[in-house]
Amino acid sequence: MRLRYEHLAAEIVEDPDPWEPEADDLVALEEELRQAVEAIQAESGWQGVNDEAICRGCRYRSICPDSAVRSQPLWPVVKDEGADEVVAAQQ
Repeated sequence: MRLRYEHLAAEIVEDPDPWEPEADDLVALEEELRQAVEAIQAESGWQGVNDEAICRGCRYRSICPDSAVRSQPLWPVVKDEGADEVVAAQQ
C-alpha cells in the first residue's frame, strides 16, 4: 500500500514523499485515530443546531444526537460490546 497526500496551502510548493506503511504502522495509526475520536466524544460541550436546513447538508448528521434530519452512517458500523446500540466504526 502506498499513501500520498498533497498540501493545499498555496505557500507550500513541494508535497511530502509518498508513505508506504507497514502493518505495524497501520495498527499504530488506527489506535491513534481511535484515541482522538474517543477524546472528541468525551468532550461534553458539543451540541448540534437541530435545524433542518442546516442538518440536511451536514456530514455528521448520522451520529449527531441533536440532528433534525437523521440518516444512516456512510461508513461501516460495528456493534459495541456490552451496548444495545450500533456505533460508528471510528469508536
